Amino acid sequence: MERDQDKKKANPVIGASILGLKAEVARKKEEAEKRKASGDPLQITSTKTFKKPKLQNKGVEARAAKDAAPENKPDIYDRPEIADERVFLELKRKAELYDLKKRLGDGDDVDEEGRNIPDEELVDYLQKKHDEESKEASQRDSALASLENSDWVEFIDEFQRKRLVRKSQLPSMGLKFVKGTGVVDSGYTVGPELVSQDMLREQERLEWESEHREDAQASSSNTQEQLPFFNYKRENRQMGVGFYAFSQDETERRKQQDELRQLRVNTEIAQKVAAAMKNSRETRVDDRRKMIGERAKRRERMRQGGGEMVDRRDYGGGEEQELLEEGEDLLDLVKKIRSKFD
Repeated sequence: MERDQDKKKANPVIGASILGLKAEVARKKEEAEKRKASGDPLQITSTKTFKKPKLQNKGVEARAAKDAAPENKPDIYDRPEIADERVFLELKRKAELYDLKKRLGDGDDVDEEGRNIPDEELVDYLQKKHDEESKEASQRDSALASLENSDWVEFIDEFQRKRLVRKSQLPSMGLKFVKGTGVVDSGYTVGPELVSQDMLREQERLEWESEHREDAQASSSNTQEQLPFFNYKRENRQMGVGFYAFSQDETERRKQQDELRQLRVNTEIAQKVAAAMKNSRETRVDDRRKMIGERAKRRERMRQGGGEMVDRRDYGGGEEQELLEEGEDLLDLVKKIRSKFD
């Protein structure tokens, strides 16, 4: 009951406040309508003034003056790089058209796209093509004539390689199976350039028979004790296989064999010395590694209070003596190897 009475007492206050609020809203609306009718702004304008900054970026005034100036832009093709590119493209188009008409060479007037064009060119392509062909033919003939008359000659050796040497050098090269160009061929008579395989085989067979005939005559004239040396020219081996061609002269042949034998001995000595040095180096590295390990163990024992004496050699004092001893051992080894071969 008391609560209901309290509510009843509060109701008049709430009603009065609502009526006052409505009256205030009506008054504000009326003022807004009057202000709107008189043209005054509905919102309150701020009286604060904003000042523009005086600082400007660089070049603003210059760009503004440039924009305000009358438009006088140069043509894009007036620029040097653009003009050069334009000239290049135009010349390229004309060159393609020129090549096309020169290939045709029969008076057909067409452009690069196959369209007919009026007869306005000042170039006689048919006559120009004929003149160029005759000029190229004359140049080839003159080049061949100069090659035949010059001291240089091109030939193909036994390895199918084209070489250009002087005529005077061909006989001294000693190449037998040389197919030349018809000018000079290592002192051998050469037929025409267009030679079939059968003719080449026949020529080689004749040369082989002549060599065997000469060898037979030489062997018959010699005594039975003087046997002929091995002739590498008789051996049928593949092209490019390396071999040592000894001379047929006995003195020169013995000299060449002695030189070859000495080269072999020197090579074997160098190989054995290199192997001995490698083994010695590996042994020295292993000994050094063991010595370093033992030194570390001794230091650890001394740190723990063992008080063991350390040899000076552990600290590198005897390394020079070891190197000297190793060099003496290598010299002794080289002397032993040389005495064995001698």
